[in-house]
Amino acid sequence: IAAGERGFPLSAEGLSAEGLPPGGLDPLVGRRQELTTLHARWDRALDGHGGAVLLEGPIGSGRSRLAREVALAARGEGRLVLTGVPGTLPVPLEPLRTALDHHLRTLAGLAEQAREDAVRRILEAAGEARVLLAEVSPALARVLTGHDPPGEGPDRPRPDEPRPGTGGTPPGAELPTPDRPLDEALAGFLVALAEQYGGGVLVLDDLDRADAATRQVIRRLAPLLPGSRLLLVVTGADTDAVQQTWDDLGFALDLRMPVGPLDESAVTDLVA
Repeated sequence: IAAGERGFPLSAEGLSAEGLPPGGLDPLVGRRQELTTLHARWDRALDGHGGAVLLEGPIGSGRSRLAREVALAARGEGRLVLTGVPGTLPVPLEPLRTALDHHLRTLAGLAEQAREDAVRRILEAAGEARVLLAEVSPALARVLTGHDPPGEGPDRPRPDEPRPGTGGTPPGAELPTPDRPLDEALAGFLVALAEQYGGGVLVLDDLDRADAATRQVIRRLAPLLPGSRLLLVVTGADTDAVQQTWDDLGFALDLRMPVGPLDESAVTDLVA
């Protein structure tokens, strides 16, 4: 309780596509200064000065909750919000894949025109890398190419996943594949998708547990962030892995925020 994460689940299960629990978040206590700093950094990203933020602290310190506050602000403004958490095993690209899949699931609940607009944004952000990016997940493959990837039968029920809207590629059509690796294409796609929404937040929680492929995408993101409208928010404990993330992001990581225990007055407010 002293750390300040009451009412926030520690796993991704049961969260919305933005990483938020049903009904939203409880009021945040004792983090006014941190929130002010984070919201100011988000405003800079909207003005075309994207970058990366590291929220660093032990489990239960409130680092994840602060990250979700930025996501909540972005969602309220109609911007792109992607939230990913590593699983118990280091599956390649899992945080990024789950973040994109969660985003795709929200499209099913949109009105038809809004859903078609959202799919158009995805297609335009992917550009000529659609076939390459289809390797990230079956759900993304269906949106980008209009047909099932190898090993995914057409009779598998997918009621919560959108089908491509107007402008999609008919099944069987060939798309050019750029001569570049997937990590580079995925980094460019994330930046371009945020631009489609006029700004975006990508939250990667517990980055100290992320797989090597996800870290490679982050390295590819680093030089793209400063001139973009994407704010990358990563959380983690004070470990060698987080220090490596700091080194990988370099000048793009312009805000490193230690998240410690609440002071005595804030704890009193929390338990009141």
